[in-house]
Amino acid sequence: MAGGPWGGRLAAAALAAVLASAAPADEPAAPAPIPAGAARSLAEAEAALAPLRSAAATLERYTYVLHKSEWKNGRQLPPETIAVTVRVEPREVTLKWTGGRKDGQVVTWAAEQENGRLVATPAGWGGALRLRLDPRGARAMRESRHPVCDTGVGAIVSAFGGTLDLVRSRGYELAFADLGEQLVRGQPSRCVALELPKERDPALYARRAEICLDAARHLPTRIRAWDVENDAMRLVEDYEYEQWRALGPPDAPGTARPAP
Repeated sequence: MAGGPWGGRLAAAALAAVLASAAPADEPAAPAPIPAGAARSLAEAEAALAPLRSAAATLERYTYVLHKSEWKNGRQLPPETIAVTVRVEPREVTLKWTGGRKDGQVVTWAAEQENGRLVATPAGWGGALRLRLDPRGARAMRESRHPVCDTGVGAIVSAFGGTLDLVRSRGYELAFADLGEQLVRGQPSRCVALELPKERDPALYARRAEICLDAARHLPTRIRAWDVENDAMRLVEDYEYEQWRALGPPDAPGTARPAP
């Protein structure tokens, strides 16, 4: 252990390595708006996402692989691939980076441990250094649009469910479109798009969001979100998901099985 959290040169060097940025990638163009004649109702949007809520309710402990690309603080962050393990109750999350500049980095967070702080083992230190941080603090969030404690399918359900609840309760107009069947990392998926008046209410998820669900299991295969940042409409979140597996209890023998 190096002094206290962020104490000393070793911790500072580790932070610099974790937060170093790469050259920004070319930005994809924003999709065309949903035509007024093609827009559908809020009730149809809620019905399209209902299978996601049902699928999430079946998972108690599970794992998946996340391919992540984000825009934050005026720059495109380097893409990341992360193996994610989630336990629903008591809440616990483990993230393990594979490949790229963060290869080998591990971050864990458990609601009932470390006074709610995350524990990060940065890449390149052989496990010799552990950093304890507020998961919603500036250092932990510097290269992420969402805190580690909001990782997992339950957080996705809450984010989009909360947005649709706001649309309904406040009487906002919403444009919804069925994008049809798409293949996402080899997974047959059903995709939909939402356009939201975020300029009226920053609590809404994004100006535009596209969500793809696995056609058989109804778990996410892709989420994309566009928003106005730095005076332009940008793809600020591009997430792809694969290899969903349900797990047994942590202390039970057995192997992972595909998520239902």
